[in-house]
Amino acid sequence: AFLREGTWPSGGSAPDEGLSVARLDSPKAYFDLNMQMVRGGISRYLAPGYSITEGSYVGFNVVIPPSCQLNPPVMIGNNSRFQALSVVGPEAVIGNRVVIDSQTEIRQCVVLDGTYLGRNLEFEEKIIAGTHLIDPETGVDVDLEDPLLLGQVGAAHSLREGLYSLAGKLPALALWVLMAPLFLLLAPVVVFTGRGRFEKSGILGRKDRPLTVWKFKPRSGSCLASLFCGLSLDRWLWIPRVFLNQLALCGHSPISAARAEDLRPVLPRTVPAVFAEDLLIPEPVPDRLWEIYALHYVHERSLGGDVTLLFRVLTRRMLLACSQESHETHSDGGIEP
Repeated sequence: AFLREGTWPSGGSAPDEGLSVARLDSPKAYFDLNMQMVRGGISRYLAPGYSITEGSYVGFNVVIPPSCQLNPPVMIGNNSRFQALSVVGPEAVIGNRVVIDSQTEIRQCVVLDGTYLGRNLEFEEKIIAGTHLIDPETGVDVDLEDPLLLGQVGAAHSLREGLYSLAGKLPALALWVLMAPLFLLLAPVVVFTGRGRFEKSGILGRKDRPLTVWKFKPRSGSCLASLFCGLSLDRWLWIPRVFLNQLALCGHSPISAARAEDLRPVLPRTVPAVFAEDLLIPEPVPDRLWEIYALHYVHERSLGGDVTLLFRVLTRRMLLACSQESHETHSDGGIEP
């Protein structure tokens, strides 16, 4: 939605604010919004870190060679690259991680994140997103599959994510098979004796897709429920989600669907997983602590870190369950006064 002078959202009014919301329900509305922003509207919402030079709004780590012709007004996101003899603007909105090759001209266009524009091309009054070329007036979307014309930047990131996904599936399969006999043996006993129960819970999976999972709720003070969790059998029903690419094996705890609006903006990206560091902390985990764990994982993610995380969670949960059971046994075995 686009805030502008006039009224307030949903037909209400806020005379002190002087704002209204216009719904972006077409490519043309989205295109017009961006053109208004590049013509000066961005100055009202400019994020820290952007520099303003003669009507050009430029983000971080942007490479502009001397032979590139920059015609204000333009808006350029972070980590974009322009090659020699390219012409950008006027009224061009460039997203993050955009690469414009040599001798390509772009005017009155919106280029979305992660787009590559080939050499010796000319674009005017278009929305460009990866391999998609969209006419904002008609809404016609043409998918140009020729990598010499348009492409998607970020193959290295996709390859890395693919390797992480593959690396997680193999140990997930091993764990799922090893845990199966114990789960099938203990789960009915735990549930039917009232030591714990499984409840449906809504979470956000990978790519922020809503999922419904079975979450185990142990009864307080139950040694059998503690053993069930200590063996990580409470995660057994979650492991198949790794094979379906709905969850990662290691990462941070998934965001609850009920808390998605508050917590999702905290992370630049998410890695909701079966096993996470905060499984070692009694539930419920405070939001602030969840943020710390999740942000740390996102910024420090590595294959070696995942191996360490998986080992720590599996072993320490077992040790914590054994120590708790031992403590309760000694407590119960004392002589009553």
